Amino acid sequence: MPAPEHAAVATTQHTDGGRPASGPADAPAPGRTASARPATAAERRFWALDHTSGTRTAATTFAHFRLTGPLDPTALTKALRAVRERHEALRTAYTIRGATLVAEVTDRPPEHEPLLLPSGTTQSQAVGILRRSIAFDTAAADLLRWAVVPLPDGADLYLAVHHIAFDGASGEVLAADLVHTYATALAGERPHLPPAARGPTPVLDPDGRAELERHWHRALSGIGDLPDEGRDLTRRDIVTGTLVQSPVRLDQAASTALRERARAAAVTPFAVLLAAYARALATLADARDFAIGTAVADRPAGTEEEVGCRFTMVPVPVRDPLAADCVTRVWDTVVDCVLHAALPLEDIVRATGRGRSRRMPLYQATFLLQNWPRQAHRAGPVTVRTRPVPPTAPQAEVLLELYDDGDGPVHGVLQAPDTSVWADRLPLLADHWHRQTLAAPADPSAG
Repeated sequence: MPAPEHAAVATTQHTDGGRPASGPADAPAPGRTASARPATAAERRFWALDHTSGTRTAATTFAHFRLTGPLDPTALTKALRAVRERHEALRTAYTIRGATLVAEVTDRPPEHEPLLLPSGTTQSQAVGILRRSIAFDTAAADLLRWAVVPLPDGADLYLAVHHIAFDGASGEVLAADLVHTYATALAGERPHLPPAARGPTPVLDPDGRAELERHWHRALSGIGDLPDEGRDLTRRDIVTGTLVQSPVRLDQAASTALRERARAAAVTPFAVLLAAYARALATLADARDFAIGTAVADRPAGTEEEVGCRFTMVPVPVRDPLAADCVTRVWDTVVDCVLHAALPLEDIVRATGRGRSRRMPLYQATFLLQNWPRQAHRAGPVTVRTRPVPPTAPQAEVLLELYDDGDGPVHGVLQAPDTSVWADRLPLLADHWHRQTLAAPADPSAG
């Protein structure tokens, strides 16, 4: 079904505060704050992806909010702008100074009106329309677009955000703030929230960094790449490829059994699901020692209510995943990876000497699990809930992203670029993963 055309695209930009500062850090451009800081590792990663991928949407993430209550587009726009004023990440500009990527908060980022889409627009259609409208400019703190779809009892709100400013956990933070600002705006008052102070960014001392480098060198010793049948994909090949995907789902009974097996083995469902993915990959690729990339939250104390890019990717080494004790070994390895996740991925690549690879270094398969509570945020006549949105562009040679609310069915999607050897194997991979999730023993004594 073709995507419906949007009803209105009214865009106004204030560019007076959106130009890179040309002077020293203590002489900011109009609209900028008086301080600047070096970008974090996550911010550097997505800035680089934005500037090297060859596509303007490679570094974009999407969020979906279900609003129940009165729909007033003007009030909603005011509410969203108040939330952006609260969170520095949504109005931060990124520029190069010397050899350093610098992040600098601006008080007047570019402003855009929402896209008003017809009732009945689906999630995939709304996201597709937003993708085609994106023209982010990180140097101008232009990081956000949104669209609204009316519903009989409220609206669907979709955000397109540059990943440099937003991660999965940010969705719940934003929903909690939005419900209050929107309720205030509906009451005819000016929505306002106190500024959310940016939390600290941990800094590694030289000894700690050296120890982490030694750890990752040991942990990834002997780990190879997944076979690619000579395709030798580069990161650019991946992110510019056409996305191919296949849905995956465990029914209610299977999801309940999964959680019970995880508890019995003293591991989390994450470990069982990741181990099943590793076993499926190993079976189809005839591989035994490889790594799977996964996301680890990087939110130190004080950042729980902060919108921003607060996660890091780590390579989880998987050795002999077809052995009976795979789940418990995977769990031990995941814990070890989390404990050593303070070293940025770019530094792990350097420490292992894998940076010269044309392919994605360290891992070619990615596993992501969204399992945080999706609460009903309420204020006045309004309720806001977040909804999962699958990745809209290739992230790896093959990716499995799952959603688990802790009670209902586990579901998600397998994805690959059309250039990957996995593109034609996704249904087969989904079938293997499903059977491995149901059958692989979580306890070696049960095998």
